[in-house]
Amino acid sequence: MSIPEILPTPTPVSQKRGPWSSDEHERYCTGLEMFRYGSWKRIAEYVGTRTERQVQSHAQSIRAKRKRAENRRKRDGFETVI
Repeated sequence: MSIPEILPTPTPVSQKRGPWSSDEHERYCTGLEMFRYGSWKRIAEYVGTRTERQVQSHAQSIRAKRKRAENRRKRDGFETVI
């Protein structure tokens, strides 16, 4: 048996470009719950249409948006005190 017969051929990820669809984002969120933050390769495999780098970038973008929204709430006096 030769090495190519032993090792499985990696399934190519079709690289989709542009904005994430709602279905892709939902799979990203589910993958994030299933795996931990930072497991970009596993999340990308779960999403199926995005690369590891695209998943990482998507996570960074979401974090930045949440941080901006949090800062706006604090600035505008809508911070909830618990």
